[in-house]
Amino acid sequence: RLIDKYRGDDWSHLEISRDLVALLEMHKALIQQELDEVKSGERVLREGDFLGPKERKKRKFEKMVSSRGSIAMDEDMFEERLLKESNDYSEYFDALHRHVLLKRKTMIKEEVFENDLRRQRA
Repeated sequence: RLIDKYRGDDWSHLEISRDLVALLEMHKALIQQELDEVKSGERVLREGDFLGPKERKKRKFEKMVSSRGSIAMDEDMFEERLLKESNDYSEYFDALHRHVLLKRKTMIKEEVFENDLRRQRA
């Protein structure tokens, strides 16, 4: 709806609205690309892709308790143990995520630019 609103006659004469529309279209294209990757099976979503950190921790705790039966461990003990056992690869995956996003943004910008050129020629 925002794209339609700011592309309309009331706003289209403002440069900032054109910039906003371009950014929204780029973001929409990125989301669509991710959705297509998930639907095609190229990308598989895991629990960690869409759940928050508190919910992931809670689910991991519940999974551990259910797999071991009744366990005498509270959440604080679990968190402490989890910190000791887990390796932190977040920097690597953050860098990888930024790299992939940069490639996608570049590709989308090129597509938007080409579409603008086609519209100008028409």
